[in-house]
Amino acid sequence: MQKQPVVAKPRLRWYTTTDYLPVRNFYKVTETGDLRWLLKGIDYEQMPDVTIDLTEVWDQIFNEFVALSKDRDYELYLDNLRKLAKTENKYETLKSELFTLYFRYNKEYADDLEAENITLNLTTREYYLKSLDVAARRLDQYLTKIKLLEKELKAREVKSDVQFEDLVFMVERYQGFPLDIDKVSIKRFVLILNRIKEENGKRKN
Repeated sequence: MQKQPVVAKPRLRWYTTTDYLPVRNFYKVTETGDLRWLLKGIDYEQMPDVTIDLTEVWDQIFNEFVALSKDRDYELYLDNLRKLAKTENKYETLKSELFTLYFRYNKEYADDLEAENITLNLTTREYYLKSLDVAARRLDQYLTKIKLLEKELKAREVKSDVQFEDLVFMVERYQGFPLDIDKVSIKRFVLILNRIKEENGKRKN
């Protein structure tokens, strides 16, 4: 019997620094909280189903961005946007896992709830279901956090008064040609913005 060829799974690689992370990817992670935008060489229109945790990598990249940026208001706006996306994703994940737990026990999902200080009672079926009801009410706290972050984001948005598209247009006008946000790194993008602000500041003086 002829053996079937083994298809090797592609090895996942990801960006670890602002030096190479494209502008589009940076803003997609910031806006959606989807860390798969940090992966290299994938089809972003058909995201792979992966469970790798890139939280620390993303935090490092964002901290690099903060160190480079000279626009405190816009920096705070993006940080708030990042926190909102992260909280919304966490809530949706836990809500989905909790829904599954009502039908069947899953240790991984139960561990995720445990990480949120929500312990399931496995003594009897009745106690188990009651503990799930308690967990559902506890998760409502995420909705409160989301509303507060949305309110703060709205305030930051008014104060910053700058959108991503505006920044891209500013850089394109400065350079005199279109910006390829799929290739230009977020570091280079921020450095150009800094240069524009410095030159504008000199003209005012």
